[in-house]
Amino acid sequence: MIDEIFKVKVLIPYWDNASTKPTEYSPYRIIEVHSSMRLSTFGEFILHSFEFENDHPFGFYENIKRYYSSKNGFVMKYDDDNEWLSFDSDNTFGDLYKSSVSELLTRRGKKWLFLFDYGDEWNFWVTLVDKYEQQEGVEYPRIKETHMKPPLQYDEDDTLFE
Repeated sequence: MIDEIFKVKVLIPYWDNASTKPTEYSPYRIIEVHSSMRLSTFGEFILHSFEFENDHPFGFYENIKRYYSSKNGFVMKYDDDNEWLSFDSDNTFGDLYKSSVSELLTRRGKKWLFLFDYGDEWNFWVTLVDKYEQQEGVEYPRIKETHMKPPLQYDEDDTLFE
C-alpha cells in the first residue's frame, strides 16, 4: 500500500500589532510527511526543521490563540514523571504517541497550533497545503522549502546549559 503524502506549511508567527496578522517576516517551512506518521514524530520533525532541540513537551491544539481553551487537541499523555498529564486533566485530547498526522490534518487550510515548551510557549501554526501519492525514490519526511533563518531557541546569553 502506498502511503499518502501530506504537504504541510509550518509557520512561526511574528505579529504585526497594527493588523494582528503574521508579518511577511515570519519564518516558515514547507515539509512533506507520510499521513500515517505518529504525531509525536511529526512534532519532532517540525522542531528539526527549525533547528530546535526536542527538550520540552509539546502538543497540538485546535485553538491557535488560546490553546488552554481548545476543545480538540493531541498531547503527551505520559512522561517519566507523569508531570504533563495536567495538560489534559479531563482526558479529552488525543495521544501524540497513538495518533497520526491524518487524524490532525483532516482538511486543507485549517490551522492548528503546535505548542512547544509550555514555559516559553513557542507557537507554530501548522496547515495542510496539499495531499498526493508518495513519489518513488523520494525519502520522507523531508523539508521541501525554507523561508528565513529560524529564530534561536535559546538566547545566546542563556548559560543554563553550559
